[in-house]
Amino acid sequence: MSNLVLALAAAALTVAGTVWYLPAAAELRAGADRPFFRRVSAAGCLTGWTACAGAVLLLLTGVPGPATVAAVAAGVTAAGCLYAVAGALRRRELRASARAWTELAGPAPVAPPGRSLKGRAARLAVAWCLSAVVLASTGTALLLMAASGRA
Repeated sequence: MSNLVLALAAAALTVAGTVWYLPAAAELRAGADRPFFRRVSAAGCLTGWTACAGAVLLLLTGVPGPATVAAVAAGVTAAGCLYAVAGALRRRELRASARAWTELAGPAPVAPPGRSLKGRAARLAVAWCLSAVVLASTGTALLLMAASGRA
């Protein structure tokens, strides 16, 4: 597969990612109005999408494949580290908030039994991931069939 096709795919992916990186940019611009863990998470999001956009530039300029892969892997690793730090900060802030509420009003109320919102969100995330895998597999199969002349 040529670098131009890969660059086009990465550019399309980057453009589609505006759903995530534009709100993340707004989170960072809000500054101290947002909790620190949300700003760190937004920085992780922007780092990951910048790695994808950087791949487009590297592919279009003809940088060798291993260097492109190394640059994208470094960006994705940095984004993952920022997400992990943001998660740890969020858990610490939630514990501090729970401690403060316990001191003010006693134990926090317990959610009524039934379907939890967390379980529903997890099922929805799994459904989206599975549908993305099916669509990506189908698209790849169609591209391979078209390349071999069978479609």
